[in-house]
Amino acid sequence: MRKTRIAQASLFENDSKHEFGAQLRALSNRLDQYPEILRLVADDLIDASVAKVGRTGLTVENVFRCVTIQVSQGPLRSPEQLELERKD
Repeated sequence: MRKTRIAQASLFENDSKHEFGAQLRALSNRLDQYPEILRLVADDLIDASVAKVGRTGLTVENVFRCVTIQVSQGPLRSPEQLELERKD
């Protein structure tokens, strides 16, 4: 069963000094202002008809934050585009 939130070190705690890091921090702060949204996301994400076996995967909060970052960055990038950006 996917958990809503786990008390652990966050993927989003280490601020980068880069402009993108500042944008991520602002986005994280905004999401922190509305914790009730996690219940709504969980309702959409968790399928009660699926058996509670196997790995739990990312928490609802981490899935939501990752999707929010992806949406804020525009269209999905292909692995080739990501490789080109990394080399650039």
